[in-house]
Amino acid sequence: MQHLSDPIPNNLILFWHDKKQIPPKIAQAVENTVRVNCDAKIIYAEDVFMHTFIQEKYGAEVLALYKSCVIPASRSDIARLMLLLEYGGVYMDAAMEAKLPITAVIDDHSEVILARRDDMKMENVLPQDMHVCN
Repeated sequence: MQHLSDPIPNNLILFWHDKKQIPPKIAQAVENTVRVNCDAKIIYAEDVFMHTFIQEKYGAEVLALYKSCVIPASRSDIARLMLLLEYGGVYMDAAMEAKLPITAVIDDHSEVILARRDDMKMENVLPQDMHVCN
């Protein structure tokens, strides 16, 4: 487990609830992100991975709660927090595509990274209304 005083490790965490059913556009974004981050340790999780991970780290009760969550985006939120706690690093939504390696935006003094999406139509029209994504 990471400690707050440790630098952010060069881990890139991605999640998609079922890799066999990933839409082609998102699969391409993941592929490009992984290619750009060839020096990073890639942790590309899905529900099957999380079932084993949660069972081993947190037990059957927490696993039952995870499985009871029927909204994939909510399971992604849970997975993100658990995996960041366990491994540290940078979490990117699978639908986002990295244009640079994560080491280009973190250094030994970085504690947290926030990104602003600029690929949504409304945000291209009203850049002052861009939101910070998690």
